[in-house]
Amino acid sequence: MAKKSEKRKFQKETGANVQNKENGASLTGMVILAGLSMLLFFSPFSRGLFFATEQKTALLLALLIFLVVCIGKLIRKETKIFYHPMDYFLLALPVVYIIATFNAVNYNLSINEIVKNLLYFLVYWTVVQSIQNERDRSLILHAIYFAALGTALAGLAAGIGLIDIQDGIALAPKVWISSSFQYHNAFASYLGAALFLGLYFWNKTRSTRDEPVLSSKLAFLPGWFVRLNPQLIFYTKINFLILTVFWAAKSRGGILFFAAVLLLYLVVLGKDRVAAAVYMLLMSVPAYIAAEKFLSCMVAHQMISAVLWVATGVILAVAGQLLFILYDRQIGQLGLADEKNQKYFFALIALLAVAGGLFLAHYSNVENRVLSFSYLRNALERMYFVDDAVKMIKERPLLGWGGGGWEEAYRSFQEYLYNSTQVHCYYVQVAVETGIMGILTLLGIVGSFIILVYNLYCEHKENKTKLQVVFTLAAAVLFIAGHAAMDFNLSLSALTMVLSTFLGILVGMWRLSPQTVERNPIDNKAGSAGCLYIAVIMAVIIFAADSSLILSDKYAKSANERFSAKDATNGVMYLQQAVESNPFNPANNYALAQIYSSSGLKDQAIAEAKKVLELSKYDPTKYVNISRLYYGLGDKEKAAEFAEKAVELAPYRIEMYDNLVELYYTLGYNEISNQNKEAAAERFKKVIDISMEIQNRVDRLTDYQKKMWKDGPMLALTTNMASKTGAARYFLGQYKEAEENLNFAATDENLKSEVLLWQALVAEKLGYPEKAQEFLRVGEKDNEKIREQFSGLSSISLK
Repeated sequence: MAKKSEKRKFQKETGANVQNKENGASLTGMVILAGLSMLLFFSPFSRGLFFATEQKTALLLALLIFLVVCIGKLIRKETKIFYHPMDYFLLALPVVYIIATFNAVNYNLSINEIVKNLLYFLVYWTVVQSIQNERDRSLILHAIYFAALGTALAGLAAGIGLIDIQDGIALAPKVWISSSFQYHNAFASYLGAALFLGLYFWNKTRSTRDEPVLSSKLAFLPGWFVRLNPQLIFYTKINFLILTVFWAAKSRGGILFFAAVLLLYLVVLGKDRVAAAVYMLLMSVPAYIAAEKFLSCMVAHQMISAVLWVATGVILAVAGQLLFILYDRQIGQLGLADEKNQKYFFALIALLAVAGGLFLAHYSNVENRVLSFSYLRNALERMYFVDDAVKMIKERPLLGWGGGGWEEAYRSFQEYLYNSTQVHCYYVQVAVETGIMGILTLLGIVGSFIILVYNLYCEHKENKTKLQVVFTLAAAVLFIAGHAAMDFNLSLSALTMVLSTFLGILVGMWRLSPQTVERNPIDNKAGSAGCLYIAVIMAVIIFAADSSLILSDKYAKSANERFSAKDATNGVMYLQQAVESNPFNPANNYALAQIYSSSGLKDQAIAEAKKVLELSKYDPTKYVNISRLYYGLGDKEKAAEFAEKAVELAPYRIEMYDNLVELYYTLGYNEISNQNKEAAAERFKKVIDISMEIQNRVDRLTDYQKKMWKDGPMLALTTNMASKTGAARYFLGQYKEAEENLNFAATDENLKSEVLLWQALVAEKLGYPEKAQEFLRVGEKDNEKIREQFSGLSSISLK
């Protein structure tokens, strides 16, 4: 009896609570929804939140919203903070990244990943706690939908030159629109998710078709026109624009995943599947044509024609919608409302699609194009990324490499040169960065999602309206998550926040469903308020830490401005403040090391240089920079050690070898000046050994890897390296080999003056004095001291 009484009391209080929320949101609720809407709407326009600077700012806003939610819960004495297993797994992700930071190879990049994952969890949790009814849900989903429209329009505007967006469009060699996302595949993923929302809004509006919308005074018009809901036209125009730009983004993977998920979505949609399929078909054809024509006009700078093509497409889409309304009335008469007939209808559509595909493949040589190396190259290269990532996982399986570990260390594992700071597979990248802990967390998220959708289906299968929401959000999640398996789309936080929002809405629907309340008659007040207070305290701490990171970036920017203005004193002051605000960013330490070195402060310079390599352990460029720093400070052995380390960390970047050859040659030449012939010979032998190491690397490359190589010059002796190697061979008495190196170096006009001197010296040693004099005669035009240099060097021998 006591339990029943408690349950009735809970249901009574819960019902009153829900009724109160339905009657009108509190001021706190309005603030939360407004903040969420702003965050979700504006984030795509900040370069898709790909860069750490924007992510840190977004985290501040998310923390403020989080604190408002927590304060509201404390005021209402609602202390329960977690409701579903998804809550724990999404919180586990930033926790896992925090743990992985202790094993990180780049602390700054690792902290950036923590910032991102905290942002995602905060957005998710806030959505779960704050969206209490259909109106709240519609507001948030429309914020995402209109943001997608805004980015689509921005992309079109960039295409016709109306606005300038860096990397917003690509004109050559491939043509596409990236808009404010600056990456076309992630942009396509964002637009594809919005298209599922658009289809849902359209279908929901369509369900009100029997309610008169226009005035009864227009009774002389056709009945279907009087009953026309203008919102159908409104959503159709927006859907068409988003779909047009989705095609124009030219994301092959995005199109394939969207088509697959859309098919699944239509299958589960119920009796509305035929209407939705016909609608998408009517939209897709003119949108595709408009996109292709727009891109062609964009390349040809025919901006008026580009606008006209899109405008014509909008008109055709609206006309198609009007025709569809006529057709829509006949669905029942045609028998297509029957489930069995719908199966036959879809089978016919599939048969026609296959027949059309075969016809197109036969007459347009599509098969050869699709199977060509140029078409498949990106997909094949990503297999190499994953293969190298697996090597990294095997080396650090438990804690991983820390956030940003792939970006920091992938060059040490690659088998040919490619440039990619992302694995192009979100799940593999998380595994690289966080090891087994991250893998288990992702599996928990996926499992929780599957069970969540199934439970929601079971609970709402009699409620068509809510079931459509579940299917729409599940399809959008599946599309975004599936596309992320073959690209780095989720590195753009604007897209990942949308994914977190969809998950939050689904969990919120589960939390508030009558069945869940019936099964779990536990008051919101259950649990200790201490957890909520701890959450508030942690949020304040994170807010302060994030603010410090942002302040550090501003100090670094101010330092650059001061140095540009020749104000070194204040420049150093700002740099020191940047390091104090964020002691994990090696860029600031290196800048200080350079300043201290140029000021003769050797100890301070070395201290900062050591910090750089403590914070960033696998970046070859930093080792090159530190090598040069040590050389300037007079520590030749350290300079050589770090230059060799750079080659070890990036064995397929020719510039690392070039730097090492330059260093060893300079060190050898300096030893000659110091009358230390033995040491000089050792340095020159190192120069020659490097050319042999390069050849060994090239010999190990397969023909296919050489074919895949495109992101930099193939490993081979550069003209500068050939010049230095030829000079080193001269000193070691390898005159014939030196001649070959110098002849190649002479093909570089920028090295001609330097090379002529060494060619003259080698010719003299080979017994061709006349040829030597000819080289000197030509060299005198650019180097008046060439004969003096010739005389001094000709007497030196290290044999």
